Amino acid sequence: MMKHEIGDIFPTVLYCALKEPPLSSSELEDINSIGVEQRINPEIKGRQNLMSANTYIFNNNEQLANLKEFCEEHIKIYVKKVINPKEKLDFYITQSWLNVTPPGGSTGRHNHPNSILSGIFSIQSVENDIVYFIDPFNTFKNSIEIESAGPTPWNSVSWGFPVTDNKLFLFPSWLDHEIQPNVDATTNRISLAFNVYAKGIFGEAQKKNELIL
Repeated sequence: MMKHEIGDIFPTVLYCALKEPPLSSSELEDINSIGVEQRINPEIKGRQNLMSANTYIFNNNEQLANLKEFCEEHIKIYVKKVINPKEKLDFYITQSWLNVTPPGGSTGRHNHPNSILSGIFSIQSVENDIVYFIDPFNTFKNSIEIESAGPTPWNSVSWGFPVTDNKLFLFPSWLDHEIQPNVDATTNRISLAFNVYAKGIFGEAQKKNELIL
């Protein structure tokens, strides 16, 4: 085979990290005590997920302080390695909430407006759990349809990543994502989701695009 090289330009970053040690029994008890309620999305058919009424569960919750710190440390790494801001910006978690997907339930395709980064931390996964991320440029790519002999990260409309307990995903908030219906007959899928914004100086006064938050 002739020597060649394939380079990824302008890639969309998906950051993954595994929490070690895993959540403690007391942390799991606190999470299980959080009240959840049915959230109806008319665009999704069939049984849907439950969501915590409290969408700031990281706030003033000592039992989840260790998990919050874990997420914040990886947010710092993501910001430094991926965004690499010139000015000092304070990235912080805005909202955080619990998702419970019962057997047969699903979350459907969505993204997270009014946010820079978003995260998913898997608390209780089910067998063959996968989170799918959708290529934002798939409309342009499909303007010419060529039947594929097999999926690759370059020719696919979406790409899935395995979900396991205590696994964190960080990604740009504009990136559409979905998790397939929970096919386990008895086990709830449980995850904690959160959004991230930043405080500080965006842009430059000389360029007339300065924003101070």
